[in-house]
Amino acid sequence: MKPIIIIEDDQVTWFLLRDMLVELGFKSGRLVHCSTISEVTNLAGTDVTLVLTDLSLPDSSADITFEIVCHSFPNAPIIVVTGSDEMELAIKTIKQGAQDYLVKGEIDKRLLSKAIHYAIERKRSDNSYRQLFLQNPAPMYIYDRETLQFLAVNEAARELYGYTENEFLQLTMMDIRTKDTVDRLLKHLEKDQSAYYNAGIWQHLKKDGTLFYVQIHAHTLDFDGKPARMVVAIDVDTTVRTEQALHKKIKKVDRILESMNDAFFTVNINHEFTYINGAFEKVLSRRREELLGRKVWETFPEAVDLQFYTAYYRAINERVSVFFEDYLPTVQKWLSVKVYPLSDGLAVYFVDITEQKEAAEKVLKERQNLSAIINNTEDIIWSIDKDNNIISANDAFWDKLRQMTGKAPEEITPADFFKETFDQWIEYFSRAFNGENYKTVVKDIRGGETFFSEISFNPIWNEDGEVTGVSCFSRDITAEKRMQEKIIADDRNLKSLIDNTDALIWSVNQNLELITANQAYRNTVAALWGKPPLPGEPVLMKEVEPEYYKQWATNYKRALSGERFMIEQELNIGDQTTYAETRFNPIYDDDAGNIIGVSCFTRDITELKEYAQRLKQQNNELLEIAWLQSHKVRSHVATILGLTQLINYNNPLDEGNLVILDGVRQSSEALDHVIREINDKTRMIDK
Repeated sequence: MKPIIIIEDDQVTWFLLRDMLVELGFKSGRLVHCSTISEVTNLAGTDVTLVLTDLSLPDSSADITFEIVCHSFPNAPIIVVTGSDEMELAIKTIKQGAQDYLVKGEIDKRLLSKAIHYAIERKRSDNSYRQLFLQNPAPMYIYDRETLQFLAVNEAARELYGYTENEFLQLTMMDIRTKDTVDRLLKHLEKDQSAYYNAGIWQHLKKDGTLFYVQIHAHTLDFDGKPARMVVAIDVDTTVRTEQALHKKIKKVDRILESMNDAFFTVNINHEFTYINGAFEKVLSRRREELLGRKVWETFPEAVDLQFYTAYYRAINERVSVFFEDYLPTVQKWLSVKVYPLSDGLAVYFVDITEQKEAAEKVLKERQNLSAIINNTEDIIWSIDKDNNIISANDAFWDKLRQMTGKAPEEITPADFFKETFDQWIEYFSRAFNGENYKTVVKDIRGGETFFSEISFNPIWNEDGEVTGVSCFSRDITAEKRMQEKIIADDRNLKSLIDNTDALIWSVNQNLELITANQAYRNTVAALWGKPPLPGEPVLMKEVEPEYYKQWATNYKRALSGERFMIEQELNIGDQTTYAETRFNPIYDDDAGNIIGVSCFTRDITELKEYAQRLKQQNNELLEIAWLQSHKVRSHVATILGLTQLINYNNPLDEGNLVILDGVRQSSEALDHVIREINDKTRMIDK
């Protein structure tokens, strides 16, 4: 656990603060006491939870104590505890970075607890924004508006200028400029600047003496109690030097212009397009063939009401370069535009800065949007750090705590909860801190009624792959639980019916968990998996074959979408083949008509299948008998009839009669054979 530093030379105050902190639940072993500033500097750089500091120490005055403490523990929340109740001193320390200011003699346990919780939360928020500053890919620094001393610098700026952080913080704004630009800087700083402004392009100096151009965007703010400005210095050295070369040889470097990624065009004195590069066509979605020779204001009439119009006329009339940013509605883009006067017109260079603008707005609105989203729900959302302190929470969370304890958030302590409940939640959080992402259902009894909540626990990982916190999401599932209980109760009434059949009958909920099942289903599953299924358990085991799992999951989803259907399956068990028919039917609730589950019915249709196959075989044999009767029998009968017509009845002794009678005999024998064959096939059908 990280320590808590208490800087206090008065023993009585030290003992008082120590005892109150212990009463608030902090272990005495975490409390580190410093009575001099030298002891403080010996601990500089230590990762601590909190610092409580007096301002006047034996070896340090009130003017410098706080500055040394801030420098020693830059990432820790700091609460000033002093005997002075001067408002001016309090305001000064808060501006310098203190999270709170407490006056000795007015401190009690409740006030101290509230101050500590607020201080930790404020510092956490400050550190988050500091990380956004330090890790921003754009070079950024903050300087004192009065002394021009650098107060903070991010990694991108250090890499751009070539200084270490300590070296940078020893410099002023003058040290990164050449002497011939100092006067321009001082005149620029004398102007009354708005909170945010584009300061234009400046030439800066790197540590190794290299000169380069930067685009400066500045924002006025207070930093550690000092009036300051935050500057974004975008390296545009290559772009500016390219622009300078283009300005001198614009008519001779068409190939260079076409290779540029940024848009460029020229107009004559009548504002007619004389040159357009490929990037222009891409950014503004217009072909040069449509524009060359036409006036700017005819092809882009909306620009007349924007800065484009005034800037172009100023560049021509005053013979000055004009830089500006404006939004062009027709293409829905922000453009950064630079206009240069030529002897016969203008050269205009612009880049699409829409993403930069949107990124800046996103940083500003993200926090507000997030707050609006999580507070526009009755579900409870919160997150904690590794010390089980609240990082953030929505209004529903705080309302829940007030409802449970009857206290304001800052007054709540672990003692306000039953020990078993408190220990259970610590166990929930511990699982998530160990990297487990899971859900659980919590039961709550209020006013004699039982309510259920489904709570998701999700680890929060840092860039090093460490869990630094847990985010939690709780939703009320009481209605779902009660509906399931109703279904289960109804199912009990059907037990006597559905258990009195060999067919498999079961039902599942929307999460594919078993609601109820008859005895035949339970016996079948027990035979397959070694144990009978229980309500609430998944009906699909992860151990089954992927294809089987996918097939049944698809069937359940079809039914959950409202479809009623039936499937047949051929099952090979040992040497036997059996057939089963399964019907899927959606289950609807009684009120809103919502699908809450699926009922399933499986029956053995092997005998039906075999009977159908026998019928098919008999039908084939009957067809064969009919064919024998219609072809072979008819053929022999026709032969006999034909031969009988040839008999010479007038002369019975005619030798031809003998031949005819022999033919009749042969046909009769053949007919007898066919009849026997038909009889044999008929007996086979009867079997």
